[in-house]
Amino acid sequence: GMITMIDDAIGEIIQTLEETGQADNTIIIFNSDHGDYMGAFSLLLKGPFGHDSVNRVPFIWVEPDGTCTGTRDSLAASLDIAPTILERCGVKPYYAMQGQSILSQIKDNTHGRDYVLIEHEENKVYPGFDKRPVMRYLNTDEYRLSIYKGGQEGELYHRASDPNETRNLWHEPDAQEDKQKMMALFSLLFGVGVVIFWERAGSKTAHPNWLSLWRFALLFVIGTIHAAIWIGDVLTAYAISAPIVLLVHRRSPKILMAVGVGLVIVGSLSAALVQIGVNNGSFPIGEYWVPGGTPMLESDLLTWFYADAILRSLGLMLIGVSLYQLGIVQGTRPREFYKKMALRGLGVGLPLTCIGVAIHVVDRWSERTALTGHIPLGLGTIPMALGYLGAIVLWKNDASKLQQRLQAAGRMAMTNYLSQTALGLLTLSVLAEQFDLTRTMIFVWILLIWALQIWWSPWWLQRFRFGPAEWLWRCGTYRSRQPFRRSTK
Repeated sequence: GMITMIDDAIGEIIQTLEETGQADNTIIIFNSDHGDYMGAFSLLLKGPFGHDSVNRVPFIWVEPDGTCTGTRDSLAASLDIAPTILERCGVKPYYAMQGQSILSQIKDNTHGRDYVLIEHEENKVYPGFDKRPVMRYLNTDEYRLSIYKGGQEGELYHRASDPNETRNLWHEPDAQEDKQKMMALFSLLFGVGVVIFWERAGSKTAHPNWLSLWRFALLFVIGTIHAAIWIGDVLTAYAISAPIVLLVHRRSPKILMAVGVGLVIVGSLSAALVQIGVNNGSFPIGEYWVPGGTPMLESDLLTWFYADAILRSLGLMLIGVSLYQLGIVQGTRPREFYKKMALRGLGVGLPLTCIGVAIHVVDRWSERTALTGHIPLGLGTIPMALGYLGAIVLWKNDASKLQQRLQAAGRMAMTNYLSQTALGLLTLSVLAEQFDLTRTMIFVWILLIWALQIWWSPWWLQRFRFGPAEWLWRCGTYRSRQPFRRSTK
């Protein structure tokens, strides 16, 4: 009866459009807010479960000229309908509008979303729950992940081999690697860097700003200790920059992008002025470039190095927040967008980087051009970062072993960063006593360390929830012992 009523109502609308001469100037869109279990899993109506019978709803788009025929299998969400209508009408979506246009999917059957995030919060307690369910579902072409707020249980289905979702892999030992991959993607949805933590903290405490500042303070302490061991520490620069990012992260993406790019450019071009000081003897370049030269800690040049590190760190962070606000980091743009982003970014960044290296090689690594080569290298960080981002988004659907190892290395970024210093002090100091180390030999050493970290990161995360440095930082942030070992059950 209800289906007949809907059919009759739609028929009346179409008939009225034809009778009033508006059918040739009207796009018809048919959609539903949810589905119905209709007996699936012995359930009726709807409820707080992420099955396709409730969440996979019809979406019909009819152009007046009869184009855009056929079916589409790519993922989309109800949030995407409004941006799609606006694009079809030639209207620019307003700032921070959620969702993405799927017009290219409708017209050209292009690749759509890589995932759909569904949020469900009930206003009553259901059988089997001790309080009202609050759920989050993450759907990809291959998997469906469900997380229950306040509980340890969840659901993970391999949709490709189990389309009816009858086998929950949440506790399956063989599926834990896939589960971690999905959880990593789930966390990616909440943003990048400082903004990610701030948003999460807001759901855990009434004072997310103070918790974030406390976390930055701990990072500064870690960086200070690290800097006492190795002068090239970057953690202190991150810790100093992060509160500024927190202060301005709600600004428009255009402003954040402009300021971020400006800071990187200023830091890079300032190297030219400092190079003049080096050449006329005002700034002894010291051990940074000349063996046996003035110790770096006694050189006035150290101030510029720290200032440049902070400017570039802050600039790149602001660019990252801007890209997050624009929905670029989350992978929500069409696949073609990321192809152009990767090609153009690397197409500009790689030549700039090569120019910087060539300046040093041609001048035989002379201190006369020590900082001149820094200019193209610094300017190249922005297009290189954008190029890498585009390439990573394009590559993220490839479930190769190498990708999984790189993901694990990224989740242990602080541990791997600090361990590079430890391994460098332990091994290079010994090798330096035995050999006259060249830049080529050090480069080979770097490749070996990278290979080692790509190997040990997944091994470690199969046994522990976090890298050791990440775990200590997490314990300090929340001022309580956090879970560390994985369950062996």
